[in-house]
Amino acid sequence: MKKIFFYFLVPILLFGCATNDLTIGVTEPAPITIPGNVKKVGVVNRTKTNSSIPKEIDEILTLEMLTIDSTAALKAINGLSDELQKNERFTEVKNLHPMLLENQKRDWFSANLTKNEVVKVCSDNNLDAIFVLEYFDTDTRVDYKAIPVKKMVLGVEVDVVETEATVNTAIKLGWRIYDANGVNLYDEFPLSRGVVSNGRGINPLKAISAVVGQKDLVENTSYTMGKNYALDLLPVYHRVSRIYYVKGTDNFKIGKRLARAGKWDDAASYWEKEVNNPKAKIAGRAYFNMAIINEINGDIDAAMDWAEKSYTLFNNKKALRYLNVLKARKIRMQELERQLN
Repeated sequence: MKKIFFYFLVPILLFGCATNDLTIGVTEPAPITIPGNVKKVGVVNRTKTNSSIPKEIDEILTLEMLTIDSTAALKAINGLSDELQKNERFTEVKNLHPMLLENQKRDWFSANLTKNEVVKVCSDNNLDAIFVLEYFDTDTRVDYKAIPVKKMVLGVEVDVVETEATVNTAIKLGWRIYDANGVNLYDEFPLSRGVVSNGRGINPLKAISAVVGQKDLVENTSYTMGKNYALDLLPVYHRVSRIYYVKGTDNFKIGKRLARAGKWDDAASYWEKEVNNPKAKIAGRAYFNMAIINEINGDIDAAMDWAEKSYTLFNNKKALRYLNVLKARKIRMQELERQLN
């Protein structure tokens, strides 16, 4: 398996200090863990939709928003399945949204699908897991505000009052991921977003007519919500901060210059010369820096060993904090390997 550990190293220079900062690009596990042997997946709709439309806007928005829950739910499913198909870990993604396994609740999770229901869907479609849209609900509210404006009427500027309508639609949905045996629930995730449109007119109905594109906004947002959930299956790339010692002896000064030039292994060769320094403070710093170079090179076990000795042998308290960071990092790396295998 190809392992991805670290990418760019960016030193941040802090003059007058015993240490400099650097940032390291790292790969962290995906927020959602699915075993690596899950290759064929399906996307299923379980929603019971029934849009909530305020009575005062029925005349304008009823036709626009009446079916919004059902159409937007399908957009969320399409967003999820489209993004899953881009994920190279899956060999097959089936969009099974016409298959309704109805949830009795409109705006929250109902009971899990039964084992028999999950097994049937997966066996009938030769799947290793299913992603289920468990519920989908929208709630639309309209607020009105009077806005004084000046307008030309028959060549004369007059003061008039327009109505500004603000249409707020809250979107709530929830996902679950089931294994093919109907035993393990890989994830359960509720999500909510708000969509807002504004319009003006000489009266409330005219103002509302200016925001009939709310349906498109809700559908596009729902699609993005599905897409973003699929992205939670991908490893996360980000940067973390570290420090390394740059003062104590001439070898630290040389190492600092080499590190600035991006020659980290050469810098480490000078740090290593100080691990036997008779001064505990200097030796502890050298051990600490050797931990840093090993983390940079992807050897977390060696980095932990150097950091532990920096603390236990030389009482470098920064090394103890760093050791705990490395231990947590190793756990995340193990999780990443499990996800990729």
